[in-house]
Amino acid sequence: MFSSTDEQEWRGAFTFVQAADTQLGFMSDPTWSKTMEPCGDGSDWSEEIDLVHQMVRCINSMTPLPRFLCVCGDLVHALPDAQWGPNNPSAARYTNELFSKKQNADFKHAMEALKVPLICCCGNHDVGDRPTPASLEKYRSLYGKDYYGFWCGGMRALVVNVQLMADGRDAVEEQAQQSRWLALELEALAEARDGSCLQPKQQPKHVIMFQHIPWFLKSQSEPDEGYFNMPLSWRDEWIPKLQAAGISKVFCGHYHRNNIAYSDDGELEIVVTSAVGRQMSAAEVIVDAPLPGPSDIKSGMRIVHVSEDNISHEYIQFDDWDT
Repeated sequence: MFSSTDEQEWRGAFTFVQAADTQLGFMSDPTWSKTMEPCGDGSDWSEEIDLVHQMVRCINSMTPLPRFLCVCGDLVHALPDAQWGPNNPSAARYTNELFSKKQNADFKHAMEALKVPLICCCGNHDVGDRPTPASLEKYRSLYGKDYYGFWCGGMRALVVNVQLMADGRDAVEEQAQQSRWLALELEALAEARDGSCLQPKQQPKHVIMFQHIPWFLKSQSEPDEGYFNMPLSWRDEWIPKLQAAGISKVFCGHYHRNNIAYSDDGELEIVVTSAVGRQMSAAEVIVDAPLPGPSDIKSGMRIVHVSEDNISHEYIQFDDWDT
């Protein structure tokens, strides 16, 4: 996918679609009932499947078609194996081998109708809050690499497994391997950008990143929130490198709400896209727990417009889409 060297060349404006948190099974999880009453045993994710089908229909109706769809993590809700580690906070609560197998199969089946390439980015419900070598191998067997880069129409995109950054204590070597890869990618981009490399590389028109957890929600130096932002130590280490490499936007999910934030110098935009599946209200994300009442946001996706000089984007709710 996008392996041709032709993709390194700018050939005109294009669009792509970013979405997040399809999370099949979240809506029927009895521990997340908005009514505070049991909402089933978690075995019915037909509502999320319907929303995924709606998203696919919307994308397929676009003229011209977007270049790709990237889903930024939490493709499904259930974790497959309690053996992922006793220190994994999600394991005891969300593990269900049968549900996980069916949810992943249903996600892949629903995406078969998509007319554009699908790019997946792993989230905490895909590899665990604390990934292990086993959880990473399970994800890779289903969706391929958990971190990689690609070119598209003169734009360079990096897909990162931020779960390894958020808590990589159970996958130390895998964390180190990704860090080495990311450092080399960013160094090469920085060299191409300032012309300091001995063998000049193709300089992209734009550089972006896809990941699940946002680097931050309000400000670059905000305190560790514990769940919805990245640890401050990782921000301090990596954000200057992202900026030196010319990354202008990082597209994320995880928050189940829309959110835009900027680095201290205003050059790096953190774009958080709300869920395809279950939305969370402003009150729910504060406590990270279910509360009565609907969210003020509906399921949707983000349309990203790439021009030679700019990248713009807008979140569109499926119900507002004219197909």
